[in-house]
Amino acid sequence: MQNQINIIEMDEKPPPIDELSYCSGSSEEKERDAKSLAVLLGVESHEAKTYSSRPAVVGHRGLIYEEMENTLPAFQKAADIGCDAVELDVFLLVCGTLIVFHGGGPNNLGALDESCGQSGNIMDLNYEQVKQLKMNVDNPEFVCPRDKVEDAVIPTLEEVLVFAKERDLRISLELKGPDTSDPVLNLVEDFDMVDQITFSSFDLERIARIRELRPHIDTATQTHVYKTAALFEDVPDDLLQVVMQAGASEVHLRYDTCTRSRIDAIHALGMSTLAWLKSPPLMEHDCAVNYLDIGNEDERLFQTIMNSGVRSICTNRPDVLIRHLMSSC
Repeated sequence: MQNQINIIEMDEKPPPIDELSYCSGSSEEKERDAKSLAVLLGVESHEAKTYSSRPAVVGHRGLIYEEMENTLPAFQKAADIGCDAVELDVFLLVCGTLIVFHGGGPNNLGALDESCGQSGNIMDLNYEQVKQLKMNVDNPEFVCPRDKVEDAVIPTLEEVLVFAKERDLRISLELKGPDTSDPVLNLVEDFDMVDQITFSSFDLERIARIRELRPHIDTATQTHVYKTAALFEDVPDDLLQVVMQAGASEVHLRYDTCTRSRIDAIHALGMSTLAWLKSPPLMEHDCAVNYLDIGNEDERLFQTIMNSGVRSICTNRPDVLIRHLMSSC
């Protein structure tokens, strides 16, 4: 690749929820220290325009409060309730099979300890071994009923693409593991699903690879045919320069960094936007400690995010967001 792409690294993983104090300090201290999400995003002014356009609803790893995350049942339920898209994570196994799995943070991609309660890394396994894995029912990120965790089967990306094509469901496909760009691109093209996929990553080299291989522009819309999204945990000072250098067609930001001015600036450059929410335990913490003007993935939270003008919202509770959008019609 001719241009060197800056890699945006996520901060260290936050401490587990049980290590965070929810009850320390008086209610007055909490109110003084807590932030208003609306103020933070610059959408609190009564004079400010309220954005009313409907954002696309993206189910984070499916409908994870009812079915095990990143599984076919979770994606099926998300489609059934009317999600526009689902978000999922992809790794490449040693046998060459692409599988849908989240396991591990930025410093231990593919680790099995939290997800499966055992040592090792999923990228060191073949698919026959992956089919024998059992998910960890004690993982606090798994918020579906316990029996759904116990019965969970890790799907291949091919299985998910078959389903998504049948249901005309869009996919925000995170290139989670290394060496995923080329085989994922080839598989998506084999299924003739380019128009249903957004290739995303926190590692901007991975989406830059997609853009290098497929720079095609739709002459009618003057937009990229192959959609790529730059993912960010925190926002660099040179955000716009970084995403343009990576050839991104979308920018996906953590929900509490989606300021109105930032979203407007991204749109002005012809790129789309998505606000992504954290995992359920971390959202619970944010809404209990950091932001007192919202509830945990409730209508107030979604309306505040919508007022930034963001075009898609990736949430653990797409059902709540869909109900809010329907009631606002």
